[in-house]
Amino acid sequence: MVTISPLQLILRLSIFLLLLGGGLLLGKRILLAALGDSFASYVERTSTLSIAAQLEGVDRAVDYAPFDPLTRLRRGGRYIAAATEEGNGDWGVVALDEIRQAALLAPTDYRIWLALGRALDRVGNAAEARIAFERACQLAPNYFDTHWAYANHLLRAGERDSSFLQMRQALALRPAAFALIFDYAWAAFDGDLQAILAALDPPPSVQARMATLLVRRNQSEVGLRLWRNIPAPSPAEVRDFALSLLQSARPAEAWQIWSAAALPEMESPDADSLLANGGFERRIRLNNRLPFRAWEIGANSGVRVTIDRQDPDDGAQSLRVSFSHENNQPLTVVTQVVPVDPGRDYCLSFSLRTEELKSLSLPRIELFDTADPGLAFVATPPLPGDLATWTDQTLRLRTAKTTRSLSLRLQRPPCADPYCSIEGRLWLDHFRLNQCSPRG
Repeated sequence: MVTISPLQLILRLSIFLLLLGGGLLLGKRILLAALGDSFASYVERTSTLSIAAQLEGVDRAVDYAPFDPLTRLRRGGRYIAAATEEGNGDWGVVALDEIRQAALLAPTDYRIWLALGRALDRVGNAAEARIAFERACQLAPNYFDTHWAYANHLLRAGERDSSFLQMRQALALRPAAFALIFDYAWAAFDGDLQAILAALDPPPSVQARMATLLVRRNQSEVGLRLWRNIPAPSPAEVRDFALSLLQSARPAEAWQIWSAAALPEMESPDADSLLANGGFERRIRLNNRLPFRAWEIGANSGVRVTIDRQDPDDGAQSLRVSFSHENNQPLTVVTQVVPVDPGRDYCLSFSLRTEELKSLSLPRIELFDTADPGLAFVATPPLPGDLATWTDQTLRLRTAKTTRSLSLRLQRPPCADPYCSIEGRLWLDHFRLNQCSPRG
């Protein structure tokens, strides 16, 4: 029989009580942390709360869990947002104190130092903000957000060169952010391309995006020179660059680059037309961004564009457009761009029917020079409101000496009156565009 001395019994009981007490304290701490998190999360999720209710909620969260650095960080963040919105300096002081307490509780958490730097920036304490941003970068040197925030702080402080050293590191960590960083560089260096290149030292992986951005900033020649030195751009990069040229009134170069790429997604023209899918027999891509020979559906509230297999004019289906739109604004419903030759006559034909189409400004079909409608433009009269049977329609246009592409679109112009709703339905089918003989 094993006997336990009184001393051993006391020792074991003491250990048990210590473990029990530690477990109870830990359980209490976990419970309080959970309560604090619940209050803070409720404030973040509930956008309808007043500012007073938001602050009361995060106050309660910290009352429950003053030992939790993230709860204190969330309280500080809510107070700094309220201080900014209401211009309340006292709340700004509370926010800074709270975020500083969070940094004391978790001195190695870069998120807290980042938040502290931003809060200090907001109240104009640039010297302390810089220390906080530097600490965040030391703790998380491989994170985009730390370098990006520090770069912005330095740029606001007038330290442009130091700022772009940080932006260069941010770019290396997240090449997808190149467009944003390029915008900052363009503004900081007043469009000086050589200075921008020296500041960013962009890697080869972003050069195609840079060429596109240059075209969008009216630097088409520079963008084209850069593009020609890119060995193997991706299909998405080819599409974006061609679109940027097309939108910058450079359709000839856009078509040259697009057609030379020979991408699988490119649409072929119909057998009897320069247009692609003029009868809507093939699938129409949603959110289409192909520059040529593809239908683009405009995003307009109160306008629904669908494929209709009931009673097409030709083939198995037609395009149906349903209007229930209340506002007076131009509506571009469908568009397609095609390459053409300059100084030639082109004839467009299509089939149309309508049903209860009502508006002070009815839609029409337009055909025009993509780069400059002032050089070549033609449109149908406003479409009839009720056309029960399919009716053939035609347009004729002569391209200018500089025309390299034509845009075809269904457009509802705005009204002269402030209120101009449109309702009803129309169907389109069998679009064809070809060169035709000059008028005698």
